Amino acid sequence: MNNMIWLYWGAREAWTSRRSLEEGKLFFPFEDVNIDFSAAGNETLVSLALEDLDPPLSNPEFAARSIDLLANGMKPGDWIIIPGKFQTLYHMGEIQGDYTYEFDADYGLHHSRKVDWFVRDVPASALPMSLITTITASLNEPLMLEPKQSLEVLSNYKMAVGF
Repeated sequence: MNNMIWLYWGAREAWTSRRSLEEGKLFFPFEDVNIDFSAAGNETLVSLALEDLDPPLSNPEFAARSIDLLANGMKPGDWIIIPGKFQTLYHMGEIQGDYTYEFDADYGLHHSRKVDWFVRDVPASALPMSLITTITASLNEPLMLEPKQSLEVLSNYKMAVGF
């Protein structure tokens, strides 16, 4: 499998998850971060740009990892898993487009990627226990699933979504 599956916590607020599903996008929801990162190229450069924000972000390391992943790590064809309400439901999609920056975006959602949300409202109980363990251990960290976990997720949902 060449494409990756990502757990993305940048959309962890309920309103951001709803907006992502409604608009067919994945958002980085820090409205104070109105900077185009398409040319940044790596997390270090993103971190340096975030250091200059006034007021400063409460968790700049998390923000830097999240925006770098959205802008530079994810690729079209990769799958994404985001938490829904209270992290008891999850949504899965396929990245369909490149990173987009919009200066005048609604609700401060300046950073996004187009996503085809093919599975919505998956209860945590329907996910493999190994994935739940990984999710629980990484609540504040965007992360790429290990190949074994990726295959497990794919095998559980391949038939359900009509592939």
